[in-house]
Amino acid sequence: MIEFGSADGAGALARFSSPSGVALDADGNIYVADSANHTIRKITRAGNVSTILGRAGQPGISLGATPGGLRDPRAVAVVPGGVVIASRQAVLLARP
Repeated sequence: MIEFGSADGAGALARFSSPSGVALDADGNIYVADSANHTIRKITRAGNVSTILGRAGQPGISLGATPGGLRDPRAVAVVPGGVVIASRQAVLLARP
């Protein structure tokens, strides 16, 4: 049975809701656009999941200090100096 939600943690303890985009950085970390949770999540090579941008269950663009706010992120890309996020409302460059 698949369990949906928003929980950071190691391996199977982590929960996602509608992941829609992924990117890989040079260190082997995976970044996930977790659309229904309005967050960007990071999965380390060791399998630890953390929320790096946005607040689960709180949609809306909030600029400024991270974690900030996102609304329905759909895609994520790793670029020099940050992470580019495409959402329903904007394209953002974040430096988490």
